[in-house]
Formats: sequence, structure tokens, C-alpha cells
Amino acid sequence: MSRTYLEDKLQIALVYELRLRLPPDVQFFHTPNGGERAKREAAKLKAMGVLPGIPDLMFLLPDGTWRGIELKVGRNTLTPEQHAFKARWGDRVAVCRSAVEVEAALRLWGFVLKGRAVAA
Repeated sequence: MSRTYLEDKLQIALVYELRLRLPPDVQFFHTPNGGERAKREAAKLKAMGVLPGIPDLMFLLPDGTWRGIELKVGRNTLTPEQHAFKARWGDRVAVCRSAVEVEAALRLWGFVLKGRAVAA
């Protein structure tokens, strides 16, 4: 099983959980930067403003600030673009390898989550 598949599986489980547990005034989304694409489609997305290195999940808070979570599994490491994004934005971006780490990052940032974690 590929690491990309495992990261996708983790993210899908987290999105399901976060939709249930985050307050309704916190918006979050995924920008589909990765994945396999034809060269023509990739060029079009780049022209439309795709930003390499953007975290997997972006959170918009009611006060207008944002936070980002980059998901990794196994021995996967950040790409050079992800390193640069994290270096620029510092503690607004967390690199997480599990639902437990995501919850810890969100709580550190002051997010109030309903209930208990269900995803591993």
C-alpha cells in the first residue's frame, strides 16, 4: 500500500471527524495540489494559482486568521516547497502523522473540539 494512499485515507477520516467536531464558525478545506494529472491539466492549475507546498488542510478562523495542517505517514517527509511554506509561516502550520497529533495541534491553537477522537 503506497504512502500516498495511506495519507489520503488518513485525511478522509480526519475530514469526516472534523466536520462533526469543529465549531460551525471554523471553516476548513483542502486544496488538491497533488495527485496524478495530465500535463495540460497541471499547467492549467498552475496558471490558475495552485501554490506548491500549501498544507493539506487549511483552517479559517472567525477572527480572520488561519492555520494549516500537513499530513504525513510512515517515513514520508516534507517536500522542499512544504519546508519553505512551513519556514515562512512558522507555528501556523503543523506537520501531523495521526489523528491524535492533529487534535493536539488544534487544541494548542485554541480550537475547541466536540466529543472524542474516533480516527486513528
